[in-house]
Amino acid sequence: PDESLAPAICEQSNREADALIRACYPDYQVKAFVCHSWLMDPQLSILLKPESNIVAFQQKYTVFPAPSSGKAIFRFVYERHYDRLEDLPETTSLERALKQHYLAGKYIYEPGGFFFLPAAN
Repeated sequence: PDESLAPAICEQSNREADALIRACYPDYQVKAFVCHSWLMDPQLSILLKPESNIVAFQQKYTVFPAPSSGKAIFRFVYERHYDRLEDLPETTSLERALKQHYLAGKYIYEPGGFFFLPAAN
């Protein structure tokens, strides 16, 4: 299902995940969260509006390279296989930007990203 990447919702989710991990694993000191996703590709900050939730989500992370196919975006954004790039839908600004990007022979990759958590009290 589609979930919001609104900054307040992401921050709440991060706090809840941090609390759950600390409660379940009290002897383990959580220091950072890591994400491997097409959402980490820095090209998105060029393709999308600066105020987009995806760009805000990315800005929390320090990105690092990771092996990737450049195809994960199709499963998550378009949710089904298309034989021809020309047939990709253009319903949203994200879909339009990605379609043009791929038609230009470019890819969106799946790098990793991390951010450090505040120290536990």
